[in-house]
Amino acid sequence: MMYKKIITAFVLLLWCAGSIAQTKKPVIGDDLFARKFDLLTKYFGVKGQGLDYSVYNFSPQDFLNRLQQMREAGYTNAAVLSSFTGNQLERAATDAYCAMLLRDYQANYGLDSARDAAFFTLLQQEDRSGDYEKKVEQAERARFILRMSAADSSRIAQLLNKPIDMNNAELFRRSLPHRRALDNKIQNLLFREYQKELMAGEEEGLLKMTVVKRLVTDPFIRDYYAYQVMEEALNRDKDSLALQKIYNTILPEVKEPYYREYMKSGLNNALMYVAGKPAPLFTYKDVDGKPVSLKDLKGKYVYIDVWATWCGPCKAEIPYLTKIEERFEGKNIHFVSISVDKMSSHAAWKSYVNDNKLQGIQVIADNNIESDFIKKFSISYIPRFLLIDPKGNIVETNARRPSDPALVKQLEELVSD
Repeated sequence: MMYKKIITAFVLLLWCAGSIAQTKKPVIGDDLFARKFDLLTKYFGVKGQGLDYSVYNFSPQDFLNRLQQMREAGYTNAAVLSSFTGNQLERAATDAYCAMLLRDYQANYGLDSARDAAFFTLLQQEDRSGDYEKKVEQAERARFILRMSAADSSRIAQLLNKPIDMNNAELFRRSLPHRRALDNKIQNLLFREYQKELMAGEEEGLLKMTVVKRLVTDPFIRDYYAYQVMEEALNRDKDSLALQKIYNTILPEVKEPYYREYMKSGLNNALMYVAGKPAPLFTYKDVDGKPVSLKDLKGKYVYIDVWATWCGPCKAEIPYLTKIEERFEGKNIHFVSISVDKMSSHAAWKSYVNDNKLQGIQVIADNNIESDFIKKFSISYIPRFLLIDPKGNIVETNARRPSDPALVKQLEELVSD
């Protein structure tokens, strides 16, 4: 009874879920150092947004020489690229990007593509009997065919140990590598200084905010981390009392209107849409333009996959989902895949579904990640899976992935002929 009173009180105090649409979300992007991908191709011979296996086998000296050349090229073009920001900001973004590449190289030096692929294939193996764990350990060690010398390792560590500007809000807003550098520093301090507390089960998000408050004075950056902590808690599907504690602790100091409203509506939704409660409804169109309503699917269990064509981890789950769909064909369950691709990518989504012969019910959300049904569950990371019972009530808001063998066992226990 007390539990219900707590929930009722919070629901009455919080704004409605739609209130978050009343304020504009702060723009957080990566528009500085615009030539980075061209320079990455020029100096490292790779195409795309990061390093690849070939670069991980460069000698440390060769890598550092190329990185320095790339850095200087970024500096040379700073005046042209930054007519509205100034050279100092552009150079800081260049340094942050180069540091991110160096961390990537440090972590993956000597990684072999074939051995790496073999390791992950082994991880996905369904038969885990016998000496499976020993094989995994051996395969993991074998991924690296080179080992960095102590001298090179120390040199790179020194280069990465340079001070970071923790309070440059504009750089923080506009440089993803800079944000990642701050994240790394905060996480390293968190795990080094609060290991006992974490092992004892204290809330990681609140401990993280303790570190943030010590390192960061800029109010916007503090607000962003508070929002991030709440977002992660919501996506981990924590229980209501844990969410309330996080909310009560961090909200009073948050000033940014969008982040305040997100926290309020997120907690409100978490209290409303829990196991045993009716799932919010949706009506989305399938590849043929036919409306599909969750309401019309009542009478069977509904397993929902929230995904997108641009999401690599989402697509990695598709083969497992296909096997499960085939296994439970004709049973008391619908499989629904909701794409959160943008409507501008509708044709690409439809082609992907048809070309790959995806099974189940394939629909696309009406407003990508901002669609009402998606927001009700505070989904900001995909893939995400939901399970709904034949009456339309929630079984799980963060269900097991298709690649998790436990999902098949769970569905076999729930689903009848």
